[in-house]
Amino acid sequence: ENSPENKVVIKVEAEDPDGPSSAYSPTSADDSNPNLRYSIIRGNTQSLFHIDPNTGYIVTGKRKLDREHQKEHELVVRVCDTSTTTTVTTKTNNLCADALVVIAVDDINDNRPLFNTTTNLNMQVPANKIGFLTRIFAYDADSDGPNSEIEYSFIGPLVDERLRIDKYGRISTVEALKSGSQVHVTVLAKDNGEPRLNSSVTLILEPLGRTRKSEANNQKPKFIEKETWK
Repeated sequence: ENSPENKVVIKVEAEDPDGPSSAYSPTSADDSNPNLRYSIIRGNTQSLFHIDPNTGYIVTGKRKLDREHQKEHELVVRVCDTSTTTTVTTKTNNLCADALVVIAVDDINDNRPLFNTTTNLNMQVPANKIGFLTRIFAYDADSDGPNSEIEYSFIGPLVDERLRIDKYGRISTVEALKSGSQVHVTVLAKDNGEPRLNSSVTLILEPLGRTRKSEANNQKPKFIEKETWK
């Protein structure tokens, strides 16, 4: 993923049992076979890869590979001999063979965790409660594994000693919050990739108490007194 242009991905090799190519053996000075030609005939519509027609080396193109967009690429590579055979009655053109090459894209940690807001995150929580209150979530676009595993923590200067957060984002209280107040804390989300990437958000908790029965809207309106008009 995100490899520079012309990075070697794989080398495909073929041999031709006919003629001189069957005895061909590449040397360190020349890795090409003059009797064979390679090409990519399918699966490379975005020109993400190039193949050296002489050596069979497949390399990356100008466009960057993105695992989050596509995890695998299937290329059909064709190799053809370069000789033609002519007899009195027939002429044999180049002979070719095709092979499927599957390229898996390795993931790198190129996405940081993100919350669903870039400003403040407001959440209503129960007042006068000790224990679990709520849970916060961030999203990491990297593929499964450490690059997308997120751990949460509180960071200063907005730290409230009445609150605790575990690495899974679960927020709880060790001291009850009073109704009618707001609590501001900063939550950090950090992935486990290399290097570790992070983002933060200001979380505003609004503790809400239970509505007293006398204040609840459970009574129908009624007229003060009944009068008859004639």
